[in-house]
Amino acid sequence: MKISTFIIIAIFTVSMGALAQSKARAKRILNFTYEVQCLGADMGGMYTVKAFGRGNSRKDAIEDGFKQALYAVIFKGVTLGKPGCDARPLVNVPNAEETYEEYFNNFFKDGGEYKMYLTEDDTPNKDTKKEKKGSEDVYSVIATIKVSELKKALINKGIIPKPE
Repeated sequence: MKISTFIIIAIFTVSMGALAQSKARAKRILNFTYEVQCLGADMGGMYTVKAFGRGNSRKDAIEDGFKQALYAVIFKGVTLGKPGCDARPLVNVPNAEETYEEYFNNFFKDGGEYKMYLTEDDTPNKDTKKEKKGSEDVYSVIATIKVSELKKALINKGIIPKPE
């Protein structure tokens, strides 16, 4: 009698654990990711990516989206989306963001140098409002990043070493 009660409790406990895991997995699938996604790459060193930005207005959110796209290519790499974009970040020097903080602050400031290395997709309605996070709007943007030119600029600034 005690053994059968123990077995029933054990089966119930295992079943509840499995149910909780499946609910957590389903919740992760439903949550939208704001990671930069590769839409394609060409042999000329350009990536087309989809990125997401937040801002108090549509304009601010879209500009933030373009900054997020470049930030990912420079520091994080692009791992989601179609194959073709190199997953490795351009800058793989430890603490480069802090070491070259002044340069990158100027690079990413509103209207900064970052705009030289991307082309906005001018197709109407390519940027779409995803949701509102608190007081901020979230938009997706499509950008073509001039990776080869960006890499040359980072080499010239001494931020990344010259390839051998």
